[in-house]
Amino acid sequence: MHDVLPHSHMCPGDRYVIPDGADEDSWIQPRAIDTLVFDAIAAATDTDPAALDPLAEYVDQAALASVFDDTDGATECSFTVEAYDVTVHRSGDVDVQGP
Repeated sequence: MHDVLPHSHMCPGDRYVIPDGADEDSWIQPRAIDTLVFDAIAAATDTDPAALDPLAEYVDQAALASVFDDTDGATECSFTVEAYDVTVHRSGDVDVQGP
């Protein structure tokens, strides 16, 4: 029996990624890149994601998308959100460093 996950809505304009590292028995669900980033910031800093501006205010969306589109060979994209340095990797991992 599989765990039932809450219904989520995928928005046509958003970009989604399936993070690496899920074991074969777990439910794999695409996650919006914005959600991945804001969840990682919240986990690392105790910042409420609702208090942050939209991700497009912090990073060029084309540069971020190129990490997953493989259009220019980029494997990561780094940018700053508030006082935190954020790096998004092609694997879906997000590193957050800061004060």
